[in-house]
Amino acid sequence: MASVAAAAGVAGKRRTGVLALYKATLKQARLLPHEKVDSTLDSVRRGYKDSMGITDEEEITAAIKDGFGRLGYLRTVTPRIDNRARRAQSQHKTKYVIRGEQFVKGGVA
Repeated sequence: MASVAAAAGVAGKRRTGVLALYKATLKQARLLPHEKVDSTLDSVRRGYKDSMGITDEEEITAAIKDGFGRLGYLRTVTPRIDNRARRAQSQHKTKYVIRGEQFVKGGVA
C-alpha cells in the first residue's frame, strides 16, 4: 500500500512539473513576433495534447526532455526586450491630468 501512495506522490509531482513546463512554454511562445505566435502556440498545445496518453516511463522522460528542449529553443529565438530603453521611454512620456473638463499637462489631479 505504501508503494502505491509513493507512486501517486511521484506522479503528482511530475504532473505539477509538466504543467509548469507547459505554462512556461506558452508564456515564452507569446513573446515571439506577432506573425509566429499563433502557429507556435498551436504547435505547443498539440504536442502536449498528443503526449497526454503516454504511460511508458521512458517515453514520459523523453517527452519531458523534449519539452525542456523546445522551451530552450523558444528562449533562444525570442527577441530580447531591452528594459533599459523601455524605462527611458517611459520617463520621457508627457503626463496629462483631467482638471475640470480640460486636459492639463503634468501636475497632480
